Amino acid sequence: VDEALLEGMTLPAVTRYALPLYRELPPALRSDERIKELALRIVGDKPRGWKQIKAVEEYLRNEYIHVRDFKVPEDRDDPVPWFLFDSKTGPDYLFAAAACVLLRQLNYPARVVSGFYVDPADHDPESGQVSVRPDDIHFWTEILLPGDEWVVVEPTPGYEKLPASPDLLGRLALIAAAIGRWLVDNLATVLLAVLAAALVVWQRRRLLAGLYWLRWRLSYGGPWRRRVMSTLRLLEAWAGLEGQRRPVGWTPLRWYERHLRSRVPEAATFFRLIPLAAYSTFPCVLPEEFADRQCKTAVRAFWASRKPGSEEARHD
Repeated sequence: VDEALLEGMTLPAVTRYALPLYRELPPALRSDERIKELALRIVGDKPRGWKQIKAVEEYLRNEYIHVRDFKVPEDRDDPVPWFLFDSKTGPDYLFAAAACVLLRQLNYPARVVSGFYVDPADHDPESGQVSVRPDDIHFWTEILLPGDEWVVVEPTPGYEKLPASPDLLGRLALIAAAIGRWLVDNLATVLLAVLAAALVVWQRRRLLAGLYWLRWRLSYGGPWRRRVMSTLRLLEAWAGLEGQRRPVGWTPLRWYERHLRSRVPEAATFFRLIPLAAYSTFPCVLPEEFADRQCKTAVRAFWASRKPGSEEARHD
């Protein structure tokens, strides 16, 4: 029920759109001056329409006590007046009947409806079904609006009306609220995640450099040609993190001579091995220990030039 829209609706004093059936009262109730006075006192000076209907609903919810198993005395043949003026306590069907009588006294078309009021806790998300028990039987009141639309009035305390389906902005607001509640409930986790993300961003180059080195160590092995080319890829990746990528069309040796020699002179022999490893078509016998030593020397020298003071032994 979207009560914000209903509050702006004006209902005609003479309900020509409703069948007389929904405005009729038994003579004893129609002539009971106490019910008339109570109805008028409840609505006060509120304009005709939803504000009066809401006033009747809230009056019953606030001033009367709901007891599901409460019984009307057998010697009373006037359960509604007895409920309104004597007991002020009763089951839901008396709340619904009293609301219907009060609203009809104010010339609103109303009816009592029965059905099931299901607890949301009984919803099974896996099957999409809800268990219905005998105790879920419930009575409420409905008002007929122009256009032949019945709207729920819930006078029984402890029961709530189904809210109106939100529009797009409303759904976005609900999502934002749910996210906000989750953030509050998981504040410590969120703060740790933010700090971890900030640390990753701050140290991203070091982390990437470490990942490149780990990949090199895991793939390092095999013939000396393969180890030389694997080491070259590591050095190119490290240089790329510092904005010193090898230009397209440049050989590794030219790149080294132009940009890296002054920085890592220890790697000169390694870069001279690259043409042999990459382009040589004739058998080239090279001591494996010599190629391995040049590869690791180039790695240690390059890392030391990136982070002065770091422990070179970590790359052995």
